[in-house]
Amino acid sequence: MTGEELKWAFLHGVPVRIINKVAGTDFWCKELHEIVYGRDGHGGVRVSAVCITRAGPAPSLLRARSTDVIFAREGDAERCAMEISDIQSEAVS
Repeated sequence: MTGEELKWAFLHGVPVRIINKVAGTDFWCKELHEIVYGRDGHGGVRVSAVCITRAGPAPSLLRARSTDVIFAREGDAERCAMEISDIQSEAVS
């Protein structure tokens, strides 16, 4: 996801999936708990997402890179894309 998509998912409280292909994990999260912005070491901004997961016996916080986060429902991805494009077109006009 992009930073704008993460923000939209956070504000709308929609479920997301965190897929880490390197570790081979796939977690489903009811909603994002927070969005974290930081420096990437090269002068850019790094965005990550934090959600609460119940993968084990007790809840835990899971932090993931924005590139590892996707919408859990396809309809949410479409709504997000429409709303973001509407906002961008309003800003241009």
